[in-house]
Amino acid sequence: MQKLLIIGCGGLGRCAKDIALRMNVFSEIKFLDDVSKDEEVIGKLEELGRFIDSFDYVYVALGNNKLRKELMEKIDGDKLGNIIDPSAFISNDAMLAKGLLIYPGVVIENKAKINIGSIISSNSIISHDSCIGAYNLIYACTVIRPKAMTNDLIKIGNNCVIGDGVKVTEDIGDLCIQSVLKD
Repeated sequence: MQKLLIIGCGGLGRCAKDIALRMNVFSEIKFLDDVSKDEEVIGKLEELGRFIDSFDYVYVALGNNKLRKELMEKIDGDKLGNIIDPSAFISNDAMLAKGLLIYPGVVIENKAKINIGSIISSNSIISHDSCIGAYNLIYACTVIRPKAMTNDLIKIGNNCVIGDGVKVTEDIGDLCIQSVLKD
């Protein structure tokens, strides 16, 4: 069994821990956090260098895409873990980078690509041949249709639909539909 260090003990970090526990591969899960007094917090973010060698994997559980990127770039790529809920369906032909958090009920179809540091929340669908940019946050119940793509550092809200072949270049709020207008 392996040891996991989660950076951030807020809501996202606690969700990451729940998913990591369901994966049943970690014998120990601890946190670094600057605010939380949780008993599993062993230090502050600035102490990452002190603790990193004691853990097999590190996951950065911060919802701020830019801050997540900044911290992940300080971690050796071999240490970046993926936390993927066992209930997620991921095609054998999907392409997954490192440092991902994939919540329960997510579907990632054939030849979909999820780039480094992205978070795909509960019950979202990433359709075939689509591409999620680096350090994205896709909120719950969102559908990314075939051949759609997102730039890096994008947030897409809850209950959104990104249409076939659409390129998302800026953040999108909840309950939005992005589609290609046809003549």
